Amino acid sequence: LPVEGYLAKPEFSISGVVNLALTNALKSAAMSYVSNALQPLGTILLVRDLINKATEVRFQPLEFTPGSGELEGPGIEYADKIATLLNDRQELKLTLCGVSSGVDKTLFEQRLKAEAKARQDKNKKAKPAGVESPDGAVVKTQLLGLAEKRGVVVKAYLIEKGVAEVRLFNCRPMIDLEKEGKARVDISL
Repeated sequence: LPVEGYLAKPEFSISGVVNLALTNALKSAAMSYVSNALQPLGTILLVRDLINKATEVRFQPLEFTPGSGELEGPGIEYADKIATLLNDRQELKLTLCGVSSGVDKTLFEQRLKAEAKARQDKNKKAKPAGVESPDGAVVKTQLLGLAEKRGVVVKAYLIEKGVAEVRLFNCRPMIDLEKEGKARVDISL
């Protein structure tokens, strides 16, 4: 707010403040009109997201044995290579995304059915719990839990190999029910 005059008798002029506010409001309104009328903002954001996904650096996924959340054989060797790379290049940070597959789903469904049959054989009157729908919440919960465990196991292994925890991030666990989907941890920079 511009102030003129003497300390005992100041003179205030709010015209500068009003002009600045009006100018900013008009600029904002004009930009809003242009972005909505000429090129929808949603399209721009979608294209930006697609470009980011396309340019994201990804490593080969670290594969797991279906139904398992433990690192084994080739998975350990691959995790060792990643740990060496990260220890050599301190500026790199990784995102680890655990993924459950269709094979995991099939295994969980078979286990649930076997458990339900065993309970039914024990007590003919008991209705099997959690098996009404093979695609039900029980299987989904187990798949997400397994996917999360895979990401956590890989992160813990890399930390054990000397990689600083602040350089490793876990994303939300995912379920990949595609035919070609594999039990894995996706790794990206």
